[in-house]
Amino acid sequence: MALNYDYTAGLFDGEGSFIVTLSQRKRKAGSTSIALYMWVSIGQSHANGKDLIEQVVEFLKQDGINAYPKTSGNATQLRIVEIESLLKFCERLSGKLLLKQEPLENFEMILRLRQQKNIALKNRTWSEELLDFYRTVAIIWDTTYRSRFHEKNYYESKLFAMLEQKGISTY
Repeated sequence: MALNYDYTAGLFDGEGSFIVTLSQRKRKAGSTSIALYMWVSIGQSHANGKDLIEQVVEFLKQDGINAYPKTSGNATQLRIVEIESLLKFCERLSGKLLLKQEPLENFEMILRLRQQKNIALKNRTWSEELLDFYRTVAIIWDTTYRSRFHEKNYYESKLFAMLEQKGISTY
């Protein structure tokens, strides 16, 4: 089967996910930090799913997108985690998705914000700029994809709880 981005978009629309999560991470010095994790996943659990995922991984790699398969039991997932590969994947699927176009646009918006703030994120020194970045991510993701599955302002509330544990005021 000759793969193309129309096929990949259809597969992603049905079986794919955009993942954005904020979580606390313990640091070596005993303190905690807030980490932003983002990835794209396409899952398959039928008999030919592993072969399909491996074909899509190879197709994406030919276009410079670093994807890899991850198998657990009968299920195989394609994952993309690197920012440049995620951006390229979003660009290639943009306008081709029927169900997940809005989440793609917001996922890409967060990626671009993250790319712009990369130095501040690596530094991890708390500042108003960093707080605004995390708050913006939470609001973007709350108002689109995740709000369908969680209560309103789920990520913003989660962020505020993590900041409160660190003793950082959000008001």
